[in-house]
Amino acid sequence: MIGYIKTFKPELKVKDLTTYEAYYCGICKSLKKNYGLFKNMTLNFDCVFISLILDALNDTHPEAKSFRCAYSPLKKKVRVVNNATDFTSDINIYLTYKKLKDDVKDEHKFVSFIGSLLLTRSGKKAGKRLGDLAIKIDNNLNELYKLENSSCSDSNEIANFYGNVVGDICREKFISNKSLVKISYHIGYNIGKWVYLIDAFDDLEKDFKSGAYNPYLLEYKYTNQDINEFKYSIKEKVRKQLYMTVDKAVAAYELASENGYSPLIFNILLEGIYNTTNTIIEGKCNYGK
Repeated sequence: MIGYIKTFKPELKVKDLTTYEAYYCGICKSLKKNYGLFKNMTLNFDCVFISLILDALNDTHPEAKSFRCAYSPLKKKVRVVNNATDFTSDINIYLTYKKLKDDVKDEHKFVSFIGSLLLTRSGKKAGKRLGDLAIKIDNNLNELYKLENSSCSDSNEIANFYGNVVGDICREKFISNKSLVKISYHIGYNIGKWVYLIDAFDDLEKDFKSGAYNPYLLEYKYTNQDINEFKYSIKEKVRKQLYMTVDKAVAAYELASENGYSPLIFNILLEGIYNTTNTIIEGKCNYGK
């Protein structure tokens, strides 16, 4: 997970912000409890969203406990620690570990090498805790890496595999529920595709300079023009692609029953993700628009 899935705070009610922060703090607590000190530094917003989706679809109402955070000890906070936050802490560690290993292999980053060494024990532990799900994640990531290594020029084709990763994660807790297993998978699948695609567009200039793989450079047949001109020439096509992907996730979530989580989930899906999309597509802050 990369950290693109965020709320849109200008339109977020205080109670929904409190809920969001309680889940964030809950996953942070789970990371420290299950994997040790400093592992909470790997926490990103994408896993908070998954944790919220799991409890939203289950209509779970876990108890939020007050505590004092070491990073801001003067003000009491609340946190949720339950099955969803423990599960997503495993996911957070495992995907972070896999990404660091991939960065070492593809880009030979020294920082990623050190990070992967520090996370090796935790990554293997998370894989064992996830069991068969870790195997599914590995299979999809391996297929994704094969396409990257073969210079796949179809952004949708390659994004499918990261969509499968997030889709499988989201449906894992609903295998026995025929209705929710489909809804949860389609939410995760389309959000996973969006994450891969928005990251590809965000990294266009960096990948161009480093010579790293990027599907958009191949799909839209980059030649020798200025990279910023190239980004400008394809941005509306990419924007449309991203919007269509998010719309499918929204349509899937709308099939579920509304509950107390719905305003927060819709804030993320309808406003936070669209704001992030426009900010990255335009190359400048779009906050508040």
